[in-house]
Amino acid sequence: RVEISCLREGEQILIQVTDDGPGIDKQVRSSVFMRGERLDEDKPGTGLGLSIVKDLSGLYGGSITLSDNDPHGLVARLCLPAVILFP
Repeated sequence: RVEISCLREGEQILIQVTDDGPGIDKQVRSSVFMRGERLDEDKPGTGLGLSIVKDLSGLYGGSITLSDNDPHGLVARLCLPAVILFP
């Protein structure tokens, strides 16, 4: 199961993706942001997704973090600065 939410917290926009899968071991979490890094070589993919998200979030002054979803799974939080457009 995957849940996606988006909300504004003060001057930040928070996009959160939560799942109840196996999660990612804390010792390897930082490595999943490296280009080409994949945790499961048996499944298709390029290992670019999270590295692109991290790079783009940094360009826009934001960040992405990964944490445990209790009792199991993963929470990915993307925080970006809120922008107000004036006509």
